[in-house]
Formats: sequence, structure tokens, C-alpha cells
Amino acid sequence: MSRLHDLTADADVLAIELVGTLVVRDLCRPTDAFRLSQECFNADSGRYLATELAPIRMSAEAALRHEAERAGRSPSSVGLEAIYARVSDLLLLDPTTTASLVASELETERRLLRVDPVMLELCMGAVGRGAAVVAVGDTHLPAAFLGEVLSDAGATVPSDLLVSCETGTSITEGPLWEDLAGRFDGRSVVHVGTARRAQAAAGQHGIRTCLVPDALEEFRHQRGRGAALNGDIVFRHLGTDGTMLKNVHRSLLNGLVAHREVDGVPGDGGDGDLAVTASQVGFGALGPLMTAFVQWVHRAAIRSGCDRLHFAEADGAFLASAYRTWWGDQALATGPTGTEPAAGGGSAVVATGWEPAARWWGDGAGSRGATALQPTTRLCFAVGEDGGAPDCDVVTRGFIDARIEDERPLVSDLLERSRGFLERCLVAAPSASTTGAPSEGGDVDLVGVLQQGALEYLARFRRLTERMPSTVSIVDPHTACDPMVAALGSPTPRTETLVDRVRRAPAPPAPASQPGAPR
Repeated sequence: MSRLHDLTADADVLAIELVGTLVVRDLCRPTDAFRLSQECFNADSGRYLATELAPIRMSAEAALRHEAERAGRSPSSVGLEAIYARVSDLLLLDPTTTASLVASELETERRLLRVDPVMLELCMGAVGRGAAVVAVGDTHLPAAFLGEVLSDAGATVPSDLLVSCETGTSITEGPLWEDLAGRFDGRSVVHVGTARRAQAAAGQHGIRTCLVPDALEEFRHQRGRGAALNGDIVFRHLGTDGTMLKNVHRSLLNGLVAHREVDGVPGDGGDGDLAVTASQVGFGALGPLMTAFVQWVHRAAIRSGCDRLHFAEADGAFLASAYRTWWGDQALATGPTGTEPAAGGGSAVVATGWEPAARWWGDGAGSRGATALQPTTRLCFAVGEDGGAPDCDVVTRGFIDARIEDERPLVSDLLERSRGFLERCLVAAPSASTTGAPSEGGDVDLVGVLQQGALEYLARFRRLTERMPSTVSIVDPHTACDPMVAALGSPTPRTETLVDRVRRAPAPPAPASQPGAPR
């Protein structure tokens, strides 16, 4: 940020790229918004569009852009209304349905778009020293709508919004910059943005440029803040799944990861740098996995006829925190800390499912009376092929269940490759700290940092999807596990160092078994 301030400090005019720099979408691919828009339309409009909209919507826009180019206009001059007029012709839609689809896409974009706080601070600083701020961008979205997005975020800058679908000129072409240079003749203009072609076009007209990293490209190519996670694998999956709903899940899950601001700068590989990596892995790999797990726990408990949850002592502190972070006021009743029993009703015990928890759920002292609850259901993170100890009175369900043939590869990918890393992530941290502070032995509590990153992810994903239909907010478990599978199976060098360190961390204490407990 200080570099940006230094490079723009003497600018009389700040021309900032609008969509992608000042305003970003928490998606890996902008086109995934089209499938998401259809999900919202079907859930909210009172109508149902069975035909898959996204490929038709993209084809209509591509055709209009080609037609504009053949007519001597900029392809970027195509706007949203024109796109949906073509979609309406292709699908034989009535005007009311067409208008509802337009409104649905705009509302979906409103949910996804947010103002980048770093870029907003840069703009506010420019205004504070008397500079003008102009936003420029190639987009099909109307300037008035984008102005509302900025206003909703409390941003009173920039003074002008120049969008290609209204100006007819692209930021990658000369006429826009020629007009801008002439408008501010004699004044120092600096363009800030992520598009390299726009930087080149601006530079040809005497406008100084400042290229800022594109978060999605940084994540995809494992640079900078994306160096701890294998974004290349994420984007390969995105390329093969087309417009399937699981692609929307993957795009949403990982878009948050790509745009997250991470404190700290990688350095010499000491504990401080490992804490940065742990925070990234906790947010970007453990976070999506835990999102799907706590969603499953809630639904599995209800389907099993349970209205109480008890999180087993050795596993429960973190699992209970994750559950409450997602479900909030909708959470099923638990004891005061989650690891204490809740009176009355049908109770389900929640634990990781690994040894020794899969064999026994602790004794009266170690788990504060879990066995006295006489639970009707066990909800395990993972269940092995042998199904654990036989117990005719208690049903065992697994989020990842190797007793089910098509889930055996996932058990293998997560648990065999983990070799203790994931198990330690999901149980109580060895230190009381969850902030990354040094423990008594002087080492940073990496497990606590991993857990804290995951809880932060849960909170952010909940905020992002809270107004979206359940088909979007309730994620596919296999897709949610992908980032952790990638981190374990194809770790970056920084992640490999972290995984090895956590694997060697002290194991959580095993609960003592009671006489007569199944072994």
C-alpha cells in the first residue's frame, strides 16, 4: 500500500480501473455469476427457468460483441439490456420474464461485488490531497448500478464512472485515454489497475501507469499471498466443470481465498512466516472443508431426529466453535461450551471419528458425562471401512464415510495423505492461544492459527451467501474438500513445510476408556 501511495502521491488525477480493481467479485471466474443468477431467479422470482441460462447468456454476449466489432464499434460497448434482449429472442421469453432475469443478474452482482478496502483508501487519500478520481472500466454493467454498489459501501469517490457499455470505448483502446488526457490537459494523470493491456494503452497517451497484482492471477499462479495454496489445481477444475452448480460452489469457495488480505510477508521460513502460511492454509483449505462439515452436521442431526448436539471432549472445542460460527441463532442446542451435555431431547455426539474417538466417546470425567447422554446418533467427520465398534443402539453417520464405495477415495485422499496433519487441525489446539502467539515452548501455536483462519473463513462465507438460495450456500462436500486434498496431495513448498511441522506437533490426549467400553 505504501508503494501505491508513493507512486500516486504527485498525481492530479487518479484514473482507477473500476471492476477488478476498485470493485471486485468474490468469484474465481466472473462468468460463474450467470449460473448463480439463474439459481437466485428460480428461488426468488416466483418463476422457474429450466433451460440452462449461462451458456446461452455467454453465447448471446459473444455474438453481440462480434457484431459490434464488425460494425466498427468497440466489442466492450455491449450492455446488459442488449444481451438479455438477444437471450429473450433465443429462448422466446416474454418481456416480464426477461426483465426479471435482468433484475436477478443485477441483484446477484450486488451480492457478489464489494469495494476493495486498499483501493478505496488510495482513492480517499487522493481526494484528501485535492486530486480528482475517475473510475474507468470495461463492463456490461450500468454506471448507475456500479455507483450504487460504491454508495452502499460508503464510498463517495470517484467523481466520474466511465464504463465501456455507455461510453462505447474500452480501457484497452486509445480513444478513451486520448479523451481523458485531453480532458485533463496539463495535469498529471496516473492510471491504477490490474489489466496490462489497459496500462499499455494509457501509457501510449502520456498517462503514467501503476500495475497492481490481480488477486485471481496471484492465486492461480501461486504468487504473493497465493503462494501457500495450489490455485492452479482449482482453476483446472473450473475449466473442466463448465457451468455446473459444483463449479459455482468451487468459484465462490475459492474466490474468497484469492481476495483475502493476509498479514505478514514471507521471509526466511521462521515461525513468523509459518504462521502466515498456517493462516492461509487454515482459511483456504481447512475453512472450506469445515464449512461443508458443519452444514452436514446440522442436517444429519435433524434427519436423525436429534435436537441436541454434544461435541466430544477431545475433539469438540474447535468443532463446536465452527458449528456456532456458521449456524448462529439456528444452531441446535448444545451445552454451555459445546463440549458439555445439553439436557433433554434427542442427542447426537459429534467427533472426528478417528482413533480413539471412533472406538469410544470418552469416559464420564474426560468428556463431562458424554456417555451418560445415551446418544442416539454419532456424527463423525470420518468413518473407516470397518465402521468402528459395533453398537446396535447407536447409529453412526460419517461426513466422509469409507463404508460407502464412492467416498473411499476421498477418505484416502484426506486421511492417508494427511498422516496426522488433518487430525491435529480438527482437535483442540495444544496451546490455549488461537492468535498465533508463541506458546510456552517458544513455538508459534500453528494449530491454533490454522483453526482461527478456518473460523474466519466460515464467517466470511456465511456473510457472502446468507441472502443466496440454499442450493448455493449449502456446498457440495467433495468440492469443499478439494482445497485440502490439493494442499495434502500437491503441496506448495511453504505448505509442505507447515504440514510437516504440524504432523510433528504433540498429539491431543486420548480420552480414557471405561471398563466394558468397546475397543
